[in-house]
Amino acid sequence: MKGFREMARDYLIDLEPVVIAVTGNGKRTTVIKLIEVMIKHHFKTEVTAGSVSDPAAAFLSLLQLPEATDVYIFEADPQDEETAAELFQVLQPGFNVITGVSGGTGDSKSNQTKSVISLAEDLMKASASLILDGDDPLLDRKWKADAVKAGFSDGCLFKIHSVEETSPNNSEFSIEGIRLRFKINSSETHHIKCAVYAVAVCVHLGLPAEAAAEELERFSFSG
Repeated sequence: MKGFREMARDYLIDLEPVVIAVTGNGKRTTVIKLIEVMIKHHFKTEVTAGSVSDPAAAFLSLLQLPEATDVYIFEADPQDEETAAELFQVLQPGFNVITGVSGGTGDSKSNQTKSVISLAEDLMKASASLILDGDDPLLDRKWKADAVKAGFSDGCLFKIHSVEETSPNNSEFSIEGIRLRFKINSSETHHIKCAVYAVAVCVHLGLPAEAAAEELERFSFSG
């Protein structure tokens, strides 16, 4: 596996894609799909589908990335610290989206997630940004990297407000500082938060919020 790891690292250095990690105990797959649809018309985007349990297979797939890749998105399972460590050492994400930490401070699952998040922070690029659940008290701490909060709480840079259910399966909402209404094919709070994580990534990549809003309005949620 060492050979694959080194080859994958060298290949990524040559490609220089923006690497986006999605971890945490929230809807990771939904966040990844939202980011992908919002940026795919602006950047050549590649995604690893699902959590990776075999680092060697992950490194092999990295070696198969097209040379024109601008953005690479991957999912890190917070309950698999060994694999997450291997991935973060090679990929060194420029963005890490943290979808929350479930349970109380004594919960083994949340403790494992916090351990992986700390590991990921240590292995990110110096210029990297964290985009995290601003409503989760377990994520309310000082961070080494630039931390951007998204959620309903005061103190969130991407603060959700004025949520209005327009029909049983459709809603509109606003994000503080962005002068437009976002339309979403869901009335579920967790879907709105997933959407705002993705919007935060788009804005940090330099894309207009209007482009993200257009893709969100067309997006269909599966669960």
